[in-house]
Amino acid sequence: MRTNRRSLVGVIVVSVLVGLYLVFTLFPFYWMLNTALKSNQSAYNIPPQFYPHEPVLANFTRLFGEDAAIIRFFFNSLVIGFGTVAVCLIAGTLAGYSLSRFKLRFKRILLAMILMSQMFPRALLLIPIYVYAVEVKIFDTYWALIIADSAMALPYCVWLMKGYIDTIPREIEDAAKIDG
Repeated sequence: MRTNRRSLVGVIVVSVLVGLYLVFTLFPFYWMLNTALKSNQSAYNIPPQFYPHEPVLANFTRLFGEDAAIIRFFFNSLVIGFGTVAVCLIAGTLAGYSLSRFKLRFKRILLAMILMSQMFPRALLLIPIYVYAVEVKIFDTYWALIIADSAMALPYCVWLMKGYIDTIPREIEDAAKIDG
């Protein structure tokens, strides 16, 4: 009887905590949709309305209809994101494999430098990347942003790939060499 009461109290406490967590995490999405369905004037009312009394779709037609700039912004994000991922995967995998498998003279120093590069703020790279982009004449192109994002993400990618390749047994590579 006592254990049933404890388990019931535990279930209730967990359910209340999960419910509070869901309200806390989902409320911003609700508020975003709520504000999108309001007119500009009613969006700034004090006290705020927790549901739109007169829903308006003009915000969505302005977003997707008039000049459709959001589609261009989305396309830019896709190009830069996929380009950065491709550069980081290729270069990070090659560097991680070589740091993991080959006996290099200054491997520890190189790994420490890669780790230390993550300790500096990203803003330190802005001016050198800007100067590079202007000199190479790729300023205001996708390539400039892909290079900038890759320069910031590559040390982390190398560190992760090296750690992952360390977990792969060398016998698998030996077996692959034997099998051709």
